[in-house]
Amino acid sequence: MKKKIYLLAGLFLLAVSASFAQNGKFDVRFLVKTIDCTTGKAVINVQVKASNTQGMFLMGDANYRFDYDPRIINNPVILTQENFSSQAPASDVRYGIQNLNGSSFGPTIGTVSLNTTYGGSGTGAASVGINWITVSTIQFDIVNTQLIQNNCFAIVWHTDTIFPNSGRTRAVFLISIAMATSTWTPM
Repeated sequence: MKKKIYLLAGLFLLAVSASFAQNGKFDVRFLVKTIDCTTGKAVINVQVKASNTQGMFLMGDANYRFDYDPRIINNPVILTQENFSSQAPASDVRYGIQNLNGSSFGPTIGTVSLNTTYGGSGTGAASVGINWITVSTIQFDIVNTQLIQNNCFAIVWHTDTIFPNSGRTRAVFLISIAMATSTWTPM
């Protein structure tokens, strides 16, 4: 009898998960807050928005991946969790604490993997509309100031064609990448 109940509960959860699948399309960008060569810190905002009104979606589990050159900047840390997090200042109990699990570091390429986790609690997932929303503020140590030219350093987003398979069933696919400015002028 217990096996039958577990099987029915499992089928119900599978049906519920499938009913929440979305095909929203979104844009992501960086917005540089500061590049301070005196303190050796570069601070960026990671932002997201729906590509258009037809692509608006509810934020579930999310993973933002981008590469950087560790010979220029390194040691990424989350300074603030602005939205989609139970951590202040977002303080949204529907989400867990954001993390950088899955980030990696190599001699010429470092990868940041910024993760948000939807806990399924509260009144439902937060809606992502057509205006930019800051997800997190990330700080890097500047390793070599001589390689930063005009407040510019390369950061390359992973796209839906190069994202690794995360195993998540509720996927929202990246379709475009927006850069704040070509010279990364601080806000």
